[in-house]
Amino acid sequence: MSFFVLLPSIMLSGFLFPREAMPLAIQYLSNIIPLTYHLVIIRGIVLKGIGFPYLSLR
Repeated sequence: MSFFVLLPSIMLSGFLFPREAMPLAIQYLSNIIPLTYHLVIIRGIVLKGIGFPYLSLR
């Protein structure tokens, strides 16, 4: 069961492939995956060093 849930989540969230390179229909589909938003938050904290108050406004 986890194969059918985790694999599409990882592939469509933007973790392996950039979301901008995906077809438009797949980009809309990836908006319903929570991992997509988690990756945006983690990248903001780790790479940019921005804090939680800035991320909570997004």
